Amino acid sequence: METINDRMQMIADKMFGGNKAAFAKAIGIAPTSITNYLGKQRASKPSSDLLQKIVNSLDIDAMWLLTGNGNMSRSTAINEQIDDSFPSKQDKPKVRVVLELELSIDEFIKFGLKDKVVQFVNMK
Repeated sequence: METINDRMQMIADKMFGGNKAAFAKAIGIAPTSITNYLGKQRASKPSSDLLQKIVNSLDIDAMWLLTGNGNMSRSTAINEQIDDSFPSKQDKPKVRVVLELELSIDEFIKFGLKDKVVQFVNMK
């Protein structure tokens, strides 16, 4: 049976190529601390604070981390919920994204936005 510690090891392996120090740094704990949770022998049970850091820092689905049910990634879980709610692509609602930026004309051009806006307007 898979444990929370096993799932933490999966995160380290999948997201950090097994690099425990990189995993620790990403969640804001000391690299030496992570070995207490990922070691094969006498692995400590992670605290709720540590689990919260993992979920919030790495886009990990809390239900998956706690139980093993669902998907590792919170984004994947949300996408699957949307896919399940709308059987066909025609049924999926359109998403309107409005972004307001205050830029000088020089910044607007520097970031290449002028060309993008012209390209977008010409598509319509």
